[in-house]
Amino acid sequence: MLRIATALGIALAGLLSVSARAAVLTTGAVYSTDDLTRCRILNLGSKPLPVSIWVMDAGSGAVAASFGAIIEPMHSVAGHYVGTNPYFCRFEFPGRKSAVRATLEQRVDNEISTTLEAR
Repeated sequence: MLRIATALGIALAGLLSVSARAAVLTTGAVYSTDDLTRCRILNLGSKPLPVSIWVMDAGSGAVAASFGAIIEPMHSVAGHYVGTNPYFCRFEFPGRKSAVRATLEQRVDNEISTTLEAR
């Protein structure tokens, strides 16, 4: 019985040590007319942050493009996609939502025309 209790305690300790993952989404979809959709995330923390970025097709819910990166403190990274559907961005990373700022930018003729903040 002691072995089972010890094994259970070790398993629970392992589960508790795994960081929770946070996810943030942009507040709306942007219709792209063959322009660039950019999903950008900024690490506000003091340690490098591994992130996953998805450009999502708002109509079907399918992943249009996905990217992964490790962001240094106070730096940002962006995933880009060119398409003709409405899109939104999804970002996942370990930790709290307050550790990042994230946006969807739509660029037309290399100028930012729309920016939506992720929450």
